[in-house]
Amino acid sequence: MTAPRFWPLGAGRVVTSGFGPRAEGFHWGCDFGRAGGSAGMPVYAAQAGTVVMAGAAGGFGGPDPAGWLVVDHPADDGAGTTVYGHIVREVSLGAHVAAGQRIGRINPDTDTNGAVAPHLHFEVHRSVWALPGPDRLDPLSWLATALEPESLGGPIMMNPRGLDYAGGRPDPRAIRDAGYRFVVRYLSSGGRSLPGKLLTPEEADGLRAAGVEIVSNWESYADRMLEGWIAGADDAYAALAQVLRCGGRTDRPIYFSADWDARPDQQDAIDAYLRGAGTVIGDANVGVYGGYWVVRRCLDNGTARWAWQCDAWSGGNVDDRAQLRQLNNAGYAWIDGIPCDINEATTHDYGQWSATGEDDMTPEQDAMLRTVYEELTKSFPSRSKYRDGDDPVDTGFGLVLNIDGRVHEAHVERQALLGEQWAVDLVRREAGKGDTSAAAVLASIEGP
Repeated sequence: MTAPRFWPLGAGRVVTSGFGPRAEGFHWGCDFGRAGGSAGMPVYAAQAGTVVMAGAAGGFGGPDPAGWLVVDHPADDGAGTTVYGHIVREVSLGAHVAAGQRIGRINPDTDTNGAVAPHLHFEVHRSVWALPGPDRLDPLSWLATALEPESLGGPIMMNPRGLDYAGGRPDPRAIRDAGYRFVVRYLSSGGRSLPGKLLTPEEADGLRAAGVEIVSNWESYADRMLEGWIAGADDAYAALAQVLRCGGRTDRPIYFSADWDARPDQQDAIDAYLRGAGTVIGDANVGVYGGYWVVRRCLDNGTARWAWQCDAWSGGNVDDRAQLRQLNNAGYAWIDGIPCDINEATTHDYGQWSATGEDDMTPEQDAMLRTVYEELTKSFPSRSKYRDGDDPVDTGFGLVLNIDGRVHEAHVERQALLGEQWAVDLVRREAGKGDTSAAAVLASIEGP
């Protein structure tokens, strides 16, 4: 079966400059526009393939996401390479795109589109990207049998859609082939009841290979946030450790779940939890998942910079600041027999691991931070001469806290034996809870 091929612009397009000689020299592509102006017009992938170049490019504008896209097409998808210039991209470098999928829009801004009247410059290269010459083909001949992108049926999706799931792990290729561009994956285990909840390194590798973007989420249980600051810091340590195990980055957001109808009087605890998470991953990387009201409060209070709003507990309200929306009312998508929630990204950067920005760390900084977190999360054996063996018992951070606890306990018990009443009261409190060490100290003070 012949691989499908589509026009890069939809109905109403016109050729504004064809392939071949013109006054300024040979034109190695074909320019498309629309009568009355084409600014903002959607741009579609002519064939299925993988984005191999993206962003700013000489003559096409910038900075990213303005510029160009270059899509490489495997033999099974029709072969060759296509170029889309003077656009604002809506897909990421390395992403797999389907034939006829919206991948960008014509850039209306002459300050960032190469200083040209808005239009699409489209090229076809025989195999891989090539310099001007015989390996560049006439796009109109190549598109002779192309379909209209709108012929795919249904509304053209303006925003990329993705999935989240916990009951199993669908094949990443099946996710991609169903038209979904990203997944929001849990960094916490679901145990026996939800065997597919935790993102594994193997799954992450498969998603990347298929061109499916990954977004991070943490949820251990629905109302975990009510436990406040310490819980937030603990969860963020665990979440970031799993991100690193799966090949993710330290500078991308993690969405923490408020998976219940959170009340206003619970917001202080939720804010404390998110502030605790921010001490570990940075305030700029803290996201929140939940209904409209909790999302709104967290964004207003500055305790979350990213938001993933669900339809549940929202009453039809939508916070336009949310980068992601979980479309609970759309029903499930069934991929490989696994029910998956459907999500929609509302911004170019919605927390996907591959996204880049001006504030990215240098490779040296990223490597240093990875080393720090590895040391913080790696378990070590006890150093006690009375230890039973050399099996790891706790993280270095945990061992330090344990030392602090033992030193403080020894200090309190010593002061109690010296007759300090405040210390005696503390020892009596712990003895009342059944602590045998405190009971022995109290017996030494008060007698059996």
